Amino acid sequence: MVEPDEAKRQVFGDLREETKMDVRVIRLSGERLGEAAGLLARCFHANPNFVDLFPKERARSCTLLHMFAAGLRDALDFGHVYATTRMALSGSTLT
Repeated sequence: MVEPDEAKRQVFGDLREETKMDVRVIRLSGERLGEAAGLLARCFHANPNFVDLFPKERARSCTLLHMFAAGLRDALDFGHVYATTRMALSGSTLT
């Protein structure tokens, strides 16, 4: 058994590259809600809870998209939808 103090975390890649990023929190506009809902739907598509609720992949994809879009629209009515964006320190947006 490994003692907690002896446990080591394995890190892949160059950590110095990560420090060259500038992460900012931005207010999400209504025009980008579809993009954000799609991203959330893709991120949670394989979530075991949603897989149990919606076993058919096609139905799960459609349902999650509509569910997240509705939640984002509701939150936008209160003016509180935010997202993060990563930018290189030079100022160009990463894709």
